[in-house]
Amino acid sequence: MFSDQPMRASLQVAPLTIAKSRTESSGDASSTSENDNTLYSQSQMTPPATPNGSQEDLSPSPQYIPPQVFHNFLRAFYPFNPSYVMSDSSVTLPLNEGDVILVHSIHTNGWADGTLLISGARGWLPTNYCEAYEPDDMCNLLKALLNFWDLLRS
Repeated sequence: MFSDQPMRASLQVAPLTIAKSRTESSGDASSTSENDNTLYSQSQMTPPATPNGSQEDLSPSPQYIPPQVFHNFLRAFYPFNPSYVMSDSSVTLPLNEGDVILVHSIHTNGWADGTLLISGARGWLPTNYCEAYEPDDMCNLLKALLNFWDLLRS
């Protein structure tokens, strides 16, 4: 700036563009600082470039959650003996380890409406005491048992 080289009309500084006006200076220190202040106030700044992606790209993408599989049969792996007084409006099934249950529906609270295959008793049972039971060898037998139960009930 204090050299004999002519002042450039603009100076490129990545990513800013600063445009300077041509001014004549008298050479003394006070006019040089005034010129510097004038140049600074007259400079034109541009904001940095925006990245190619959008804000939506920055947000975490939702993980794919596969739909829950409905199991027609459950097997109790813990015994469950309700210790509270049952009301007349609902029946809670006691479970023994290894009992197989035909599931009619499962509530979001984790309780299922099911039928014990050993006795035919129907009621509510906690699904956290059970595991899915879909043995390939037993599928035909269990389906035949279901058809038999339907015949008995009709």
